[in-house]
Amino acid sequence: MDYTLDSDSSKQTFDSSEQNRQLALQLVEQASHEVLIASYDFDTRIYSNSEFVDALSALARKHRDARVNILVWNTTSAVKNGHRVIDLAQRLTSSIHIHEPDRVHKDFVESFMVVDGCAYLRRPVADRFEGEADFHAPLLARDLKERFMEMWERSTPSSEFRRLRI
Repeated sequence: MDYTLDSDSSKQTFDSSEQNRQLALQLVEQASHEVLIASYDFDTRIYSNSEFVDALSALARKHRDARVNILVWNTTSAVKNGHRVIDLAQRLTSSIHIHEPDRVHKDFVESFMVVDGCAYLRRPVADRFEGEADFHAPLLARDLKERFMEMWERSTPSSEFRRLRI
């Protein structure tokens, strides 16, 4: 089922990587200015597929002030698996930023995405695909965005994701 960003207010639950992938894609395809992702391992099944990358690329290219900020705790697996968003971030450096959180947030175990400050997708335990999404939940989206921004302010650009120029 398709949902409309900032319009359909109905919490959707999911329990598979495919449902998670589809909801994340629907959210990003409808983003107009901001996507925030906090993910322990930046799961390739959710975020490293051509549709998701194309949607992020379209957002960054269509809107000059678009912002995609991503926090990743375990960068090793994303680099090892050749994550497609990393390649995109290396090409669109003014719009897409990938950081590693400060050690004070080392116990973070969930995964969430906030889109345009009004919608979210969240998995309480990052390595399980059980979670919820809502395309119009501005209060919860605001709370998640505030949590994200607190972590972002203490984060640093990921050295593992920088392009190697030889």
